[in-house]
Amino acid sequence: MGYGNDFLTIRMSYIDELFSAGDNELDRIEGLLKTAIIEYEVKEELYRELKGVIDQQRAEELLEYLYNNQIDPIQSGGNYGQTDIKNKLKREL
Repeated sequence: MGYGNDFLTIRMSYIDELFSAGDNELDRIEGLLKTAIIEYEVKEELYRELKGVIDQQRAEELLEYLYNNQIDPIQSGGNYGQTDIKNKLKREL
C-alpha cells in the first residue's frame, strides 16, 4: 500500500510552507539589504539566496546580520529624529 505521487507532493509542499520564511520576513530582508553597508558581492549572493526558499531560522539570521550592518543616520550626518537617537543610545549603553 503506497501513497500516490500527488499525495506526497502535497505533503512535501505543506512541510516546506511550515518551515519556510513568510513574505513579511522576506520583504523586511530585502528592504534591509538595499540599505546595508556590506560588500557588493555579499549583497548579490544574498539576493540570489532570497530567490530560493529559505527557512525561518535563516531568515532570522539574515535579519539580524542586515540590521547590524545598516547606515547609522546620526554618524553619517543624514536626517534623523528622536527615535533614531533613542535607538542608538539603547544599542550603545
